Amino acid sequence: MDQKQIGERLLQLLDHSRPEVCVSAAWGLKELAKPELIEPMFEAAKRFSGEAAQVSAEAARVKTAAAISSHLLEALGLMDHQPAEEYLRIFIPKSAPYPEEARTAAIWALGYLWADSASLDPKLVRQLEERLADWISPSPELYMVSAMSAVSLGRMKSEASLPELRRWCSGEGRNTYLGGCCGWAIQQITGETLPEPKASSRQLPGWFLEPLGD
Repeated sequence: MDQKQIGERLLQLLDHSRPEVCVSAAWGLKELAKPELIEPMFEAAKRFSGEAAQVSAEAARVKTAAAISSHLLEALGLMDHQPAEEYLRIFIPKSAPYPEEARTAAIWALGYLWADSASLDPKLVRQLEERLADWISPSPELYMVSAMSAVSLGRMKSEASLPELRRWCSGEGRNTYLGGCCGWAIQQITGETLPEPKASSRQLPGWFLEPLGD
């Protein structure tokens, strides 16, 4: 309903004890996207991301903090909050102590912050390409981190990344999530239309009525 007057109250509800409330409040702040609230949202994103990185903390609290931070980190990108760019980069390395939701949200947000840039930072592009390609290493990257790296490269229109994106689009296939993300990124960069993924099928035996032969 876009009731922007509740923004301040949503900030307060981020510290509610019930995850149904505090996570929904974070989502609401992202949806309302009030510019005057971006600084406290940024501070809250850093606070909850820090909580989510505390692996020794109670598992339920870590999960809740990760969900809150992911919404707020995405909001930083959607609201084009450029002062957050340096902070968002700390989520990229595989050694970053943050859960998957927070890392994917931060990488996704970086794509928005760089979407309209006349020139890209080669270091950032290289980092995202490494995350994209690292999911099949002996110590693989998280699958969604690789996929969101592809999405951000596409949103940034990184032409230099096309060989890597085409490699994983064809190697994984458009029917996989990662392959689909790479295909989407290629379309964003080149404008070309890729063929639709082929419908997959599988056999489920054990029905009460089955054919006798092929």
